[in-house]
Amino acid sequence: MTEAVRAAFHDFERTIDPDVDPITAAIATRDAIVAPHLRNITIGEGSSCDPGCRILVNANGPGEPYGRVEIGRYVRLGRNTSIEMWSHNRLRIGDFTSLGENCALGGDVEIGRHCLFSWNIYLATGDHHARDVPAWLIKDQDARAHQDPAWSKTDSRRTVVDDDVWMGWGAFIKQGVHIGRGAIIGANAVVSHDVPPYSIHAGIPSREIGKRLAFAPPVAIDAARDEHRPYLYAGFLHRQEDRVPDGTGMSAYDEARVVLAGGRFRRLRIRARAATAVILDVSVNGAPAGELRLGALAADTEMDLPPTREGDRSGLLAAYNVVDLRARDSHASAGSPAFELQSIGLVQAGMNLE
Repeated sequence: MTEAVRAAFHDFERTIDPDVDPITAAIATRDAIVAPHLRNITIGEGSSCDPGCRILVNANGPGEPYGRVEIGRYVRLGRNTSIEMWSHNRLRIGDFTSLGENCALGGDVEIGRHCLFSWNIYLATGDHHARDVPAWLIKDQDARAHQDPAWSKTDSRRTVVDDDVWMGWGAFIKQGVHIGRGAIIGANAVVSHDVPPYSIHAGIPSREIGKRLAFAPPVAIDAARDEHRPYLYAGFLHRQEDRVPDGTGMSAYDEARVVLAGGRFRRLRIRARAATAVILDVSVNGAPAGELRLGALAADTEMDLPPTREGDRSGLLAAYNVVDLRARDSHASAGSPAFELQSIGLVQAGMNLE
C-alpha cells in the first residue's frame, strides 16, 4: 500500500472526530491500519498492529447500525490480520492476547485475555445460506437473508474463546463454538464442538487427545494457592508479576468469574478486600445472590444461594456453580485491580470451611 493511500485512510479528520477514541486514533495512525473509519472501534493502550492489518466495520444496509470492535490493552495483531464486522455484530479481544500473521476474524466473537494465536487462524460467526431453499443460488439466498433475517434458518451464533487459550497454525473454529479456559487447539484442527477447559484438541474434526490438567473445581478456593488458579476463571490478574505482595489472595478487575464444584449448596462464603470503598455485586449461575461492601480490611460475608431449577442451565460450565463478581462504584483505572479475592466457597448446612 502506497504512502498516499495510507494518508487517505489516516487523514486529519479522523484524529479530531469527537466520536473516535484518541488512543485508538493514535495507534491506527502509527500502525497504518486499513480502516475506512474508526467509529465503533476502540483499541487499548499498548496494543500494536503489524503492517497490512484491516479492520472493516460495516452495516448490512442503509439505516442499519454498524458493528463494533473492542480490542483490549497490549494486544498484538500480526501482519495481514483481517477483522470484518456487520450490523449487530460485536467482536472483543482481551488484554495481552496476540494473533499471528494472516488471522481472519469476523462477526460475534469474544476472545479472552492472554490468548496465543498462531498464523492463519479463521474464526467467524457468519455463514452462507445454502440450505434455506437449496435449489436457489447461494448468493440469492444470502441476499434474501440480509433483507429479512427472520426468513433464514441459518443463524449467526456467537463464538467464545476464554482466557489463556493457545491455537496452533491454521486452526478453523466454526460458529457457535465455546473454547474453555486454558485449552490448546492443534495445528490445522477443525473445531466444530465446544472444548472443555484445559483440554487439548486436534484433528479434523477435532477431538480430545490430552489435557493440560484435570479441570475439577473444588467446593472452596484459597485464591493464593497455585492449584486453585484455574478456577479463578476470568477477570483476575494472573501474571506472575501481578501477584499480591503479601500472598493473601489474587487481584481482580471490575468483573471476575469463579468456577466452583457442581451440586446443590445452601450458602456462599466470600472473603475479599479493596484499596478503596467498593460494593461487590455477587451472582451465582446467573441469578443475583447479594452484595459485599469492601474496604482496606478484609471482609467476610456469607449469603444464601439463589434457587436454580434442574434444566435451567446449559453450556460449557453448566455442570459447575459459576460465581460472577462485579465491582460497583470502583474508581480503578483501566487495567488496574478493583478488588482482591482471598477465598470463596460453597457451604452446606452445618458445614465449616475453616
